[in-house]
Amino acid sequence: MATMSAISYFRPRATIEQKLETLQVMLKSLPKPSPDHPGVAVSAYLASLDGVSEAALKQSLAWALQGRHGSLFVPWPTELRKLCDEAEQPFLDELARLKRQQQIEAEKPPPPPQHTPEEFGRQRERMRRFYEQHDKSKGELLKQFPKPEKPRTFEPRQRCVVDPPDWLDGEKLHVTPRLLKALRPEAKQ
Repeated sequence: MATMSAISYFRPRATIEQKLETLQVMLKSLPKPSPDHPGVAVSAYLASLDGVSEAALKQSLAWALQGRHGSLFVPWPTELRKLCDEAEQPFLDELARLKRQQQIEAEKPPPPPQHTPEEFGRQRERMRRFYEQHDKSKGELLKQFPKPEKPRTFEPRQRCVVDPPDWLDGEKLHVTPRLLKALRPEAKQ
């Protein structure tokens, strides 16, 4: 996760004057827990707000005036710093997301190069030579194996018409020679 120093590069830090002004607004607007409460030294607040951005300081002041820190009284320095960190968290998350995205973009392979007409010509020449060698080797390979004598042919199926049995009512029955042979062993093809 990004640190406060990374934020200061992108977002300006709050100046001492801005911090003091924020403290004055808080101390005048919010009551102390009791009238005899000693309070906290201004230096403690300034130390807790070290490295905070202007935007986080303004947001934490608004949240402190709204009582988001859990009480209606002046927040302690640690509570004020916690509010500043909460205000800065969305920016930290976005910064981390951008870094991840840049890392992913850096790891992507480069796009394929665009081929020039000369490269296309060289590739065509390589393919022509390959096919020439392929045709030569194909001829040599065919010489190694003897040619088959005569290819075997199959006769088309023959059909013959047989006298129909009585239950067909005059319809013709088409049978193959094998079926005819099975039905009438004495029948010749």
